[in-house]
Amino acid sequence: LTLSGAFGSVAAPAAYLGRMSLTCAALAVAVTIPLKAWTDRLRPAAALRMGEEVERRRMKLLAPYIKAMCVGGQSRESLPSSDAAVMAANAVLLWKFWHSPPATWIPAVFGIVFFILACFGRMYIWAHHLLDVTVGGTLGVAVTMSLLQWNFGSSSWHVFAAFAVFLVSVAAMQRRTRIFDNKVKDLQNSDPLPS
Repeated sequence: LTLSGAFGSVAAPAAYLGRMSLTCAALAVAVTIPLKAWTDRLRPAAALRMGEEVERRRMKLLAPYIKAMCVGGQSRESLPSSDAAVMAANAVLLWKFWHSPPATWIPAVFGIVFFILACFGRMYIWAHHLLDVTVGGTLGVAVTMSLLQWNFGSSSWHVFAAFAVFLVSVAAMQRRTRIFDNKVKDLQNSDPLPS
């Protein structure tokens, strides 16, 4: 629904909602990425040095993912949670646009439940602290409400512009992560100071 909304192959209300979903998600992530660099907060798995204890405390299936979060620049991208921002943005869109009788409150409940489950999942695998998902969710709501107020996201060009901003911010984050990873490697490979 979301992708077909960007290209106009579904009914007009669904297409509008799909374009808004893509626009809000892309810009919510684009807003969180510079804040991750600014706050430079360690992920819980890295802060608690859980890299070696992961298999004992969580499923073995999650161990490679959690260990990858504990090294290099990836370990310093905790606050705010981009995942929570995207889930909150889509929860707001569900609440605003899905009005089917007899119970118009059901979409809001689904949106909130999915948001809470996503946040719990991010905290369960030690990717984020509670503050991280709270701030990310707040940013997602703020970005979505702003875009709805300005009606930005109503056309395919808005989606493409939001996606371009998203790509630029992700490229900047990847560059920052690479620079940080190279500094860590240089420190590990450098000779110890002579005594």
